[in-house]
Amino acid sequence: MLLEEGILDQNALRRITLEVDREVHDAGEAALRAEPAPRGSALRHLYSEKVDPASQEFEAAPQFTGEPKTMVDLLNATLHEEMARNPTW
Repeated sequence: MLLEEGILDQNALRRITLEVDREVHDAGEAALRAEPAPRGSALRHLYSEKVDPASQEFEAAPQFTGEPKTMVDLLNATLHEEMARNPTW
């Protein structure tokens, strides 16, 4: 889309791709060099210590739109969208 809209050209897209690849590679290398997490710490940050997602702050009335659909219909629609976005799957 960025190419089609003229926002980026091939060179800019290539530079961004290389920069992202380098950043991901460097992060992976840093993770491999890091000390392992302490035993028993896997669940330490599972939930926020500052935010209660069950609090009234997050209460909201549902806003239904469109026709009701079954779970199967919704899954099929999602798969259809994903396959259209990446036909190599």
